[in-house]
Amino acid sequence: EHKQVAHLIEDLQSGKAAIAAGRLLRPSDLGLAASLGIASLKVHRKLKVAILSSGDELRPLGQPLDAGSIYDSNRYSLTGLLNRLNLEIIDCGIVRDDPASLKAAFLEAAAKADVLISSGGVSVGEADFTKQIMQELGDVGFWKIAMRPGRPMAFGMLKPVEGSQRKTLFFGLPGNPVAVMVTFYQFVRSAL
Repeated sequence: EHKQVAHLIEDLQSGKAAIAAGRLLRPSDLGLAASLGIASLKVHRKLKVAILSSGDELRPLGQPLDAGSIYDSNRYSLTGLLNRLNLEIIDCGIVRDDPASLKAAFLEAAAKADVLISSGGVSVGEADFTKQIMQELGDVGFWKIAMRPGRPMAFGMLKPVEGSQRKTLFFGLPGNPVAVMVTFYQFVRSAL
């Protein structure tokens, strides 16, 4: 006779959180909070992740390729991977292979984002300045890994920019598109 009656035990258990910490809130969670008389919840904002590609040879889509140039595909791959994680993505574009441009791009990204992911410029070639800039702006956690594809990879922390107390996590991924995907899955995704 009482088949349509929901018992309190079905929705909530004594001593347990009504909504688990650390999860993305769904509409049903908001309804549950309201039904319990809770007007506000403590939440964290989405993680802000800046991405950039480094290389004089890189061209944006839609621009004709000249001899020795290639299209920048890594930012598109990274955007797709990051979209799956429900993060705020800040696209910082293509940065030229010179220390001043790279330093300016790192500082701009650090002012806007919690995490910076770059692709290219992490090896030991003449135009690879990422390690130098990392040493100037922060701490290098590691440089190069015993893995292929993906050996030229960097990790570290950028010091807070002026007016901020937040350090920016840094991942310097290789320029090779396959290596970008591999290092993202092996190192970056779990850190985010």
